[in-house]
Amino acid sequence: MRVGLSPAASRWMSEIRLRRLLEIELQGTALIADDTPGPLTDPLGWSWIDMPSRATVLIESRVNSHPPRRRSISVDGLGSDVAARMVAIAVAEQVRVLSQPARVRKVQPSRSPCCDQAEALARSTPAWAGAGSFGAAVLPGPGWTLVGPSASLGLRIRATDLRVAAGWKGGLPDSASVSWSEIGLAFDHRFVLRTDWRWSLGAAAHAALLRFGGERAVNGDPSDRETGSARVAVRAGLETRISDGVWLSLAMEPGLILRQVSWQTSTGQQSVGGAWLGLDLGLAWERRPWSP
Repeated sequence: MRVGLSPAASRWMSEIRLRRLLEIELQGTALIADDTPGPLTDPLGWSWIDMPSRATVLIESRVNSHPPRRRSISVDGLGSDVAARMVAIAVAEQVRVLSQPARVRKVQPSRSPCCDQAEALARSTPAWAGAGSFGAAVLPGPGWTLVGPSASLGLRIRATDLRVAAGWKGGLPDSASVSWSEIGLAFDHRFVLRTDWRWSLGAAAHAALLRFGGERAVNGDPSDRETGSARVAVRAGLETRISDGVWLSLAMEPGLILRQVSWQTSTGQQSVGGAWLGLDLGLAWERRPWSP
């Protein structure tokens, strides 16, 4: 440790006495160099002591690459020996602080979103959305129950789907086969209940081909066994996640048949139209090819 005193400080305090006091205060921390001059590349500390006035001592210290520290202490009314002790204590405190290794600020690792935040981030990107289901439809008008599969494929933006949907349902009411094939558009919006649960609300419109088996005369033509119809419906469903991007769904689909179809049988004229009540159990999947 190199210590220097200004001419004003040297006239009031004994440099030899100050160095001796510093050696005592800095035991185990630093050694006091015999000479003040020396190369700047030495791994040493420097202290400069000045007295800008009779009542004030100014102390400046620097150790290695640490920024220098400056401190003023009052020695007004003190003798030179007491002042030297105070200066030695102040210099030692500065050196001890500056001798501590510089603290490197740790860069906190960025935290990835989790749970609900991750789910919200995923929902913000567009996705392909598809579904496959098996369900039943009850037609209260003729008293039919039809069952069969359906599928859909479309695009999901945030929580809203627009899908092309197709399905088939059939049955054997009145001891003769009936087939209902349809294709149309479906619209759904999903609401998150929890991370693994959500419910949906939407609407659909389908054009249908109705095909009959057995002895039936559709639209008055004995050779005609098929005709067109259409239906609209609202859809409400509940979904639970079973794996990443795959959901198990249960949905109700009440609706209305728009075009009534009539036919003639050996027992008289019958018709189908009016209400439609559907229930579907299926799997829904989503894939986000544009995820960052």
